[in-house]
Amino acid sequence: MISSKTMCNLRVLTLVFFSFVVPSTGSKLLFFLVDGFRWDYFDLPGVQTDGFRRLFESGSRAEWLVPDFPTNSFPNYKTLETGLHVEQHGFVGNYMWDEAQDRHFELPLVRASSLHLDWWEAAQPFYITAQLQGIRAGLFNVRACNLSINGVAPSYCDEFLLDRKSPELRILLDTAMESLLNDTLDVAYVYHMPVDTAGHYHGPNSRELKAEVDHVNAFVTEILDKLEAHPKPDVDLIIVSDHGMASVDQTHKINISEALDMTDVRTIIEAGTQVYIWPHQGKEDEVYRRLHGFHEHLHVYRKREILDRWHFRKHALVPPIFLTATKGWFIIHPRAGEVYGEQLLTSPWVGNHGFDNADVDMRAIFLAFGPHFKKNYLSPPFKNTEVYQLLCHVAGIRPRPHNGTWSEVSGMLINPHTEL
Repeated sequence: MISSKTMCNLRVLTLVFFSFVVPSTGSKLLFFLVDGFRWDYFDLPGVQTDGFRRLFESGSRAEWLVPDFPTNSFPNYKTLETGLHVEQHGFVGNYMWDEAQDRHFELPLVRASSLHLDWWEAAQPFYITAQLQGIRAGLFNVRACNLSINGVAPSYCDEFLLDRKSPELRILLDTAMESLLNDTLDVAYVYHMPVDTAGHYHGPNSRELKAEVDHVNAFVTEILDKLEAHPKPDVDLIIVSDHGMASVDQTHKINISEALDMTDVRTIIEAGTQVYIWPHQGKEDEVYRRLHGFHEHLHVYRKREILDRWHFRKHALVPPIFLTATKGWFIIHPRAGEVYGEQLLTSPWVGNHGFDNADVDMRAIFLAFGPHFKKNYLSPPFKNTEVYQLLCHVAGIRPRPHNGTWSEVSGMLINPHTEL
């Protein structure tokens, strides 16, 4: 079996450019990842924003955060956690196939192969680096937080539950806050999913979506109340999302079954905004010929043609043929039901992400508050590869090599330390 270290060396084909930043003396850190919170949800008519506006005035924020490509969950969780582009950290999708090992990764993490450490140890997340440096990290509702990575597990793990609603997540967030204020943890990482779910099933302008935004606004108010009431909180709060959300017309389906001969295909995974195809030997040209030009809203790439600006192409897990859809369209194929379920294929989601990360609807959020951050500071937009170095800086973690540039984010800090 190929070791995790060897796999990483084989897969990473580009240099990682980075600068080491002197970590601060370290405060407590609450890292709140709100899945699918689009950059302009604060401005939706009728949503509650008193907590958010208070945070804007009391802390720092970016105009928006640029997600990595593809603008799906796992690729961006790992970019936020490592500061690496997708082609470096190796989580190239929510669904992946390792051809060398004939091993599948699937977002629900039900398959045992999805928990194989080769996926997870290709790049070290900040919370494991923290543990290795004696900084206690707790993960709340974070997928696979029970895994030991590089032989180390977080100090605390409250495992992810798919059906957790906002009221239960409020209790979990309160528990995380208390663990920081009573000094049982140094870093608390909390994951929130309901905004993303509402966006998928009801759309980014729906009543249901706005209700979930209101919940997050209330969470922010409670956090600020608790921190401001504490005699010496010494806690920094960083709130981010992994990507945005776009409306999808249910009639906008691209059925590649009409063009693709499945006998030419060895493996096909994903559906919706992307499809990954491994043709049988000698069939790549034929598969490409059948799909290229099939539909005006289907974009077909050989691996070598994938755009440089996506920082996605140069990884061994990227397939020979990669498909992506124009915003608002949904790709289906004979095996798509294995990913999304047959019912969803007849009635696709009314909201989706995964589209080009340059698109306005894919933009995410970055908000911060605490002893390290300036008040009422608005930063120009930056890429989410920059977030990792901020997490490390405020928590006193010595960062690993990453794709961030310190000058992109240091302006929001009261006392930015000097680069080495």
